[in-house]
Amino acid sequence: WEQCGGSDWTGPKQCPMDHTCLVRREKFSQCVPPMHDSKSPPRNPGPWEQCGGKSYEGPTACPREYTCQYRRETFSQCIP
Repeated sequence: WEQCGGSDWTGPKQCPMDHTCLVRREKFSQCVPPMHDSKSPPRNPGPWEQCGGKSYEGPTACPREYTCQYRRETFSQCIP
């Protein structure tokens, strides 16, 4: 579920072997696992999903029992 692209993205652009880099918006593409419905609207991030970072434009509200933890400048993640 990490970011893998976008117009201002300078981080890694490759996803794990079984994931696809899905364009969500001009400035945000995200690694998604197989069988993910790309037509579904963006939702709040779940456990271990991205919730922030430089140039990140996706949802930022982690589940109540999780914390959006800074990992690096371009990536924060929902951590239990």
